[in-house]
Amino acid sequence: MKQTPGWYTQGSRPSKDRPYDRSVYMNKLTSKIWITDSLDVDGRNLPAVTSFMPKIYQCDASSLVIFEQMFSFNDLMVIASKCEMLYLQCVVITNNDEAVPETENNQFNFETAVSLEAVLKALPKVKTFR
Repeated sequence: MKQTPGWYTQGSRPSKDRPYDRSVYMNKLTSKIWITDSLDVDGRNLPAVTSFMPKIYQCDASSLVIFEQMFSFNDLMVIASKCEMLYLQCVVITNNDEAVPETENNQFNFETAVSLEAVLKALPKVKTFR
């Protein structure tokens, strides 16, 4: 099944692009969204989290799954404040809006990264972490 590029949310009504899900393309939205249950971000090679943050009105997700992203601690607090299940894989949380400079061999310099201890301390509702 061919997927249309762009951000989308899955719902209960089918669409032509996703016959078993309803697609709402976030890059076409003019209003903000309220995330209520879960948020899964798999934006390999895309700055997914930072690109959709301006579209979020509120996030009450109890489950948060994020793959291969780099974003600020402030953004994490917006999307994970109500989170009980947190799953992060290949994720770097930076000290607020500081840029993480790349080194010569295209590896990231993690001097501005927030520690795992600081992340978990800031999210007291998290019961399950992977």
